[in-house]
Amino acid sequence: MVAASNLPAPLTDGELINSASLSDPRQGLDTTDWGKDNTKGVSKFWKEIKLNEAALELWRAADGTLIPVRTTHVLRAKVTSPDRYERGIFLFNTWQQYGDGRTRTRNGLLSEKLTTDEMPLEANLHEVCRRAVTEEEMQRVVESTMKIGLGRPAPEFDPTYTCPLEVVNEHFVDHIIELEKSKSYPGLLTMYHLYTVDIICTGLPLTDLNTLEFEHPDKALF
Repeated sequence: MVAASNLPAPLTDGELINSASLSDPRQGLDTTDWGKDNTKGVSKFWKEIKLNEAALELWRAADGTLIPVRTTHVLRAKVTSPDRYERGIFLFNTWQQYGDGRTRTRNGLLSEKLTTDEMPLEANLHEVCRRAVTEEEMQRVVESTMKIGLGRPAPEFDPTYTCPLEVVNEHFVDHIIELEKSKSYPGLLTMYHLYTVDIICTGLPLTDLNTLEFEHPDKALF
């Protein structure tokens, strides 16, 4: 647990009052601009909460101001093999391509959004790492030449494919907190819990590789 005195502004020396709901009148959330342009609407945030992908907390700042805060948890994975771990060598995500062919530069560690059900992370570390690697970020390993383009459509999901990777060990490195105004939900302060973990796997190729990640069908909400 990070002490309130170590939190970034405006929550430095603040106090967590409780978890809250979108219907809490104390929230004071102005959602007028939500859902406009490239932002997400209220229904998207409600869905995040229902699926435990985010939480809404109410904080009291040092000056007494009540601040609604969206909280999310993100795994930053330093994936490697047993022999490369001894040499301090980890996979680096250099670029990403979407199903429609668009690409963007990443140059960062593999990252995976966690659920509030997986907290505290230390109690669920192995299962979280296994899910992030074999079911999400690296669920399908392909050659580094694999790319979507003209005459090369996005591959279809193969339910018979088995991920060749196995998580054999993991080591928690650190936990940091970042605060910033959400780009998805204008005006809503978001607290990002970022967890860095060394994840040691067998089955990794010896050369550069690409991975495919298939989106999961939306879960039904009742």
